[in-house]
Amino acid sequence: MVLGGGLAGMCAAVSASRKGVNVALIERRDCLGGKVSSEVKFPFDSRVNPNFFFQRESGLLDELLSETLSENVEGTYAGQARAFRKWVTREKRIRLFLKTQAYETEMNEGGDKIISLQAISHLEERRYFFFARFFVDCSGIGALVQFSGAPGERGEDLSALESETHSISRVRKIQGLVCMRVGKSNRKVPYSCPDWIRIKWEDNSLAARLEWIKSLNDSLLGDHLLEWSAPAAESPKEGEEIAWAAWDYLKNRSPMKDAASNLIVEDVSSGFIRSDVLRGRGDYELQPEDLINGVRFPDSIAVGRSFLDGGDSLLSSDAGKICLPSPFEIPLRCLYSRKVKNLFWAGEHASCSSRLCSSLRHPPTAAQMGVAAGFCAATCVEKRRLPRTMAKFGYVDQIRRELSRLNHAVSVQTIEDLENLCQDAAMTASSCLSTWNLHGMNRPLRNVISNSFIVQFPACETRIEKVGIMLEFECSCKVDFRLLLGSGHFCSFPGNCIYSTTISISQSSKGWFEINPNCEIRRKGWVYLEISSSAAFSIPLQPNSPPGILLSRKKENWEKTIANSFGEHLPILPKYPGPASGPILEITPHQQAYEPAYAKNLEHRPTSLPNLWISQPTSFRYPEFLELKWQEEKDISVIEICFDSSYAFSYADLPEQYENRTICSLVKEYKLYYLDGIGRYHQLAHEVENIQSFRHHSFAMFKAHGLELEILSTNGIDRAQVHEIRVY
Repeated sequence: MVLGGGLAGMCAAVSASRKGVNVALIERRDCLGGKVSSEVKFPFDSRVNPNFFFQRESGLLDELLSETLSENVEGTYAGQARAFRKWVTREKRIRLFLKTQAYETEMNEGGDKIISLQAISHLEERRYFFFARFFVDCSGIGALVQFSGAPGERGEDLSALESETHSISRVRKIQGLVCMRVGKSNRKVPYSCPDWIRIKWEDNSLAARLEWIKSLNDSLLGDHLLEWSAPAAESPKEGEEIAWAAWDYLKNRSPMKDAASNLIVEDVSSGFIRSDVLRGRGDYELQPEDLINGVRFPDSIAVGRSFLDGGDSLLSSDAGKICLPSPFEIPLRCLYSRKVKNLFWAGEHASCSSRLCSSLRHPPTAAQMGVAAGFCAATCVEKRRLPRTMAKFGYVDQIRRELSRLNHAVSVQTIEDLENLCQDAAMTASSCLSTWNLHGMNRPLRNVISNSFIVQFPACETRIEKVGIMLEFECSCKVDFRLLLGSGHFCSFPGNCIYSTTISISQSSKGWFEINPNCEIRRKGWVYLEISSSAAFSIPLQPNSPPGILLSRKKENWEKTIANSFGEHLPILPKYPGPASGPILEITPHQQAYEPAYAKNLEHRPTSLPNLWISQPTSFRYPEFLELKWQEEKDISVIEICFDSSYAFSYADLPEQYENRTICSLVKEYKLYYLDGIGRYHQLAHEVENIQSFRHHSFAMFKAHGLELEILSTNGIDRAQVHEIRVY
């Protein structure tokens, strides 16, 4: 049984059901989505972490978002809710209970096991008793922790507060978040604050007040997220109190009161997020130091990529938060109760310090935790084992391997797959991308202007002798070039300089500019070309650039609100579902970064290299193909394919109407064939409307000397792109 229909709850339910168990999914609201539903409107994602760009999740969440992109043609919360419900109810083993409020658990005599959960259905006007082997709390507030009496902690860590002396003890703060919709009237509308509003907006923290001012500056009308961050003694008990206190200030005492005279409040969301959730206590408490130091856990079963609370950060804003040098691992020991033997959880009420609640509240991170918790709960049912047993060596290793097979990130490092038959195969392709300069194919260019850029590209050869790039200068200036090796997690930010030079530009000019570093490259990975000048210049960008060819521009002053960025540049990433636009670049010797062999290298997404095969640009008049051949005949029953879904693209914070209803780099139509012992090909599968990055095909066991993936079209781009083929 799963309590909570947000991203974590949906992913937990689907993950468990596909493992083969029946699931009841209970949600107190009348729609799915939780914090990212129309009742709360919490941002879906943070801004891009400048320390690693290819950050979007793969696996189950990627599947859900692809389905939502295709279904939500309106780009609204209503369309999103419809897509979520369609995705969940398609699973035959899930029974969905909307508008159902849980209120009590029945425990065994020892108080260490939940027997049943009681809930009231407001739709059916009846009471339900839910009996289950295991319960997964995805409520966002730790409801099952409280109902079951499981050990937990609310608000700031007691250990942290007790370590402070009385003279310098911190004032405990409570944070709250609500969404208010502002409209406009044809006449002036006065406002008088009611007596039951106990707070004044001026007593709110400066950071929270500034966030609302920024939102009003963007647009007076529409939805605004309002935050409260103040001492607990002045804490509002509901979202409406925050909204009307803010409205009282705006209408009656703010410098904007004249401009706001015709404004009205059209709606205050019923969803209210508070910071003082009840966190359960597991066998391990995740700490800020674990994230900062990049600690690796032997029982890690999920990976998060959210920012870290800087100490006084807000709930929804990225201001004041710290971006980490790499994604962080979440161990299984954080996702179950140390006392209640059949209780899992996912989200901000997991076993962690109070400071980490903000990191685990991040919807994609909570979703990853939900996938892991649901899968582990189903595995406990299947194996007849307790969660603590599943976290031990041997059991958890099997879980990690199975989740990795579903493209779910269980660790920052790659999980070895010894069963994949592709490792012994010779792989060839119909064609391979031979140049990164695609602008001669009637592609429209757009220019980006700054006085400093960083170009990222993959290096796969032992030397870089020459680098050519297209630039445009409006006046005479001196231009500094530096070639930098990649450093840190997956070489994802610039490190040591291996070459530098300066070129004088005597007049306005545009075209190819070359440097000749003639440098040795000791290991494959990302390399960075930094270009800076005293005067602003521009770089033309070609659309649908090969994955990994990225441009970053220097930050503006107003963009420097996130701490601990490892550079002063921000990547220029796609706003639409597809590949990024990139600079027009030529490297000598040509770096063979997109060869067919990369489709069998055990990576289903970019790491320190793009990790994919790309065909030559084509009209698909003739199919492109990848072919595998073995010297000896193989027994085969499963084929899995990982297509490129443009991991540089990140979905918008709020539902948005995209022109493309699918990610355009995904392969749309393809066929699978196998080669028998006498040299004949037989068709295995034919897919015509694919919108997913991960495809699993199961067959009755057959013998084959080879396989062929034939690609007939994509969802938009003019080349085939495949990350990985797996055969079992």
